Parts: sequence; structure tokens; C-alpha cells
Amino acid sequence: MVIQNSGAEIATHLVEQGASFVAMSIRTPPPIVPRDPFGSPVQRTSLLLSLLPPRLADHVGMTIARLLLGDLSRYGLPKADWRPYSSGRVPVIDVGFVRVLKRGLFQIRPELVRLTSTQAVYADGRSEPFDAVIAATGFTTGLDSLLETTQALNNLNEPVDHAGEPTSCPGLFFVGFTHSLRGHMFEANRASRKLAANVVRYLRHAPPRSG
Repeated sequence: MVIQNSGAEIATHLVEQGASFVAMSIRTPPPIVPRDPFGSPVQRTSLLLSLLPPRLADHVGMTIARLLLGDLSRYGLPKADWRPYSSGRVPVIDVGFVRVLKRGLFQIRPELVRLTSTQAVYADGRSEPFDAVIAATGFTTGLDSLLETTQALNNLNEPVDHAGEPTSCPGLFFVGFTHSLRGHMFEANRASRKLAANVVRYLRHAPPRSG
């Protein structure tokens, strides 16, 4: 299993439901942050940190995480390869993962390089058998297969323009594809208000449809 939010939650649930052995294969170690630092939702904390320069926000955020979660490298989790605010990527939010990790109830493994009929083979040459392998590797938007033109998309097939704003294709708008450290509900609220205003503006100026 490759660690991201879904992978961390799945591994935690498997342990809690009595799986006899769970291991996580990590290709790119992510930062882990507490869900409710100092009793406040991490999304609220992130709203404040987003006002700071990215490098400073990363420093403050990682200091808080280290203070509340401790040094996770002691439990086999490698140091994070990237920082949330500098990269614009969402970290792994702890929903029980750290507690299970510290109790040694699942194992951390290096990058998975291949599967045989019975074994998982890692980058360090080790291998071990599993009854099931879950690939929590993320997903793509699929927008390239839905649209007649891809000029409104970047090389990752994600929208080029901001959520709720007009695009290079008149009448085409996007909502829900924002990578946000402030919480998707917060971003959806802002984007939906922009979208409503822009749709009204577009309909007022769109040419009448024939027939």
C-alpha cells in the first residue's frame, strides 16, 4: 500500500478490524499532521497558516506536528520528502494512523517495485507474501475523456482556470478540482458563489439558441 490519506485510513481500519498483518509500502514519504491541533480542526489552522509565506507556513506547521505527534522516524516512517505549503499538496491527516504506528500494529516497507504470483517485492530486494494488496495511488480527473477539447486542461488533465471562473471555452466552468490546504468545503463554498455569479453573467450575454 502506498501512503496517502486514503491509504493511511485503510491501513488503520484493517488493524482495528483485526487483520493479522498489515504493511505499508511508501514510495514518497508524506508529511503527517494532527487532525485537531490544540482542539481546533486542522483546516482552521491551515486558514491562518495560508496567510504566511509558504516556507514559513511549512516551518510552523511541521513544528506543531512534531510537537503533537513526535518523531515518527523512530517508528520506521521516513522523513517527509515534501512540504504542504511550498508544494501545494495536501498532507496525510492523522485519524488514528499515528496511534497504530506507535503501537507497532503495522509495518512500514520501502517502495514496492513488483508483484509475483505470491510475493510483494520491495526496492531493497526484500519480498514477503500477502493475501491482498491495496494500491492507494491516487486518481486522475478523467476530464480529458469527457471534453471535446482539452485546451482548458493542463498536462495533468486538471482545469487551467480557477474554480468557478470562466474558461477558454465559453459556457464551461469547473468546480471541485482545487487542491486545497484550507479544506474542500471551504473552497467549494467560495467557488460555488463565484460560479453562480459567472453563470448568470454568461447567460445574460450568451446568444439565443435557435429552434
